[in-house]
Amino acid sequence: MRRFLAALALIPLLAGAAFPVAHRERAPFASRPALDRELWRFSGHLVARGNRRFDFSVLFFRFRVARPNAGRIDAASRWSAADIYPAAASVVDENRAHVWSDRRIERGALALAAASSQRLDVHVDDWHAIGNAAANNGLRVSFHGRIDGIVLAVRARARKPGLQLAATGRARSATGCGAGETDVTSLEATGSVEAGGAPLPVGGVSWLDHEYGDRFLCAGESGWDRFWVQLDDHREILIERVRSRKKAAVTTIAVLIDPSGIPRTLAASTYALFNDGGAHWRSRHTGALYPCLWGLTIPDAGLRLSLEPVTSDQELASSGVGASFWEGALDVYDVTPGTPGRRLGSAYAELTGYAEQPAL
Repeated sequence: MRRFLAALALIPLLAGAAFPVAHRERAPFASRPALDRELWRFSGHLVARGNRRFDFSVLFFRFRVARPNAGRIDAASRWSAADIYPAAASVVDENRAHVWSDRRIERGALALAAASSQRLDVHVDDWHAIGNAAANNGLRVSFHGRIDGIVLAVRARARKPGLQLAATGRARSATGCGAGETDVTSLEATGSVEAGGAPLPVGGVSWLDHEYGDRFLCAGESGWDRFWVQLDDHREILIERVRSRKKAAVTTIAVLIDPSGIPRTLAASTYALFNDGGAHWRSRHTGALYPCLWGLTIPDAGLRLSLEPVTSDQELASSGVGASFWEGALDVYDVTPGTPGRRLGSAYAELTGYAEQPAL
């Protein structure tokens, strides 16, 4: 039963077809206990002295479950839990092409895991993300945790206001699927990475988002490809495509955020995202075949980009707890004809539904 619940919980939420709107909520990153599922993502790209580059991604999930022993243990008991909290994290050392990754899962009891309904404050075991209640430039967030033998400590301050992506294209009222989402697309990050020696001071950029709803996927959907891109000129791009079981994209989010934080929805006719040359990588852990090189063009923004994994093996493979998916750092290059292919920024991609999923 525990494995069944964990497998279901580790499939992240979807945001659905969306448009960005100004954020007016008081505490958009606080938990929403009335909903069945939530996901917090905190990711970033960090640089240490000597241009040693690290990337990190931390995901916290909350999944409401029916108490299997309801009626035998009082709901007020500290042993009673209405939610379970899976989590996954990875840190990439780009210079050494090495990835540290780990997973946790705890129930929301005995202080093993919890999420505050007042502000961003979620923890699973010793992994802890905490922030203030602000949605705009006042947002501050920090994470501390040991991930597969290394210690990551990150503090970040928002440089742009939060964006709310309001679901518009999915049948929330008819099926209960679809979700809301809040993103802060640019945070200035500092901290340290401790990997078998003294902590290395690091600095860079990060991205925070919070998704919430009552369903992960609608009927007939199999997974999603999500990209969040941070360019050195202080523009960001968010693209998410939900795939049907026939592998077609059924729902897409595409947003370009300008340096001042103003978002613009990208119509399908104004950009192209494609698997460049049909390049794929096969996991030695799960046998899953993932796309591994992408082209992205937004002509009216002057962007013709190549999104390239910093290393291929960034799959968060299941070892019996949850689903396997690819959560990987990317380098972003200019491929405009006549340019030397200069590096323009960094990105992350999340690819789900490619590996065989546990029976649900």
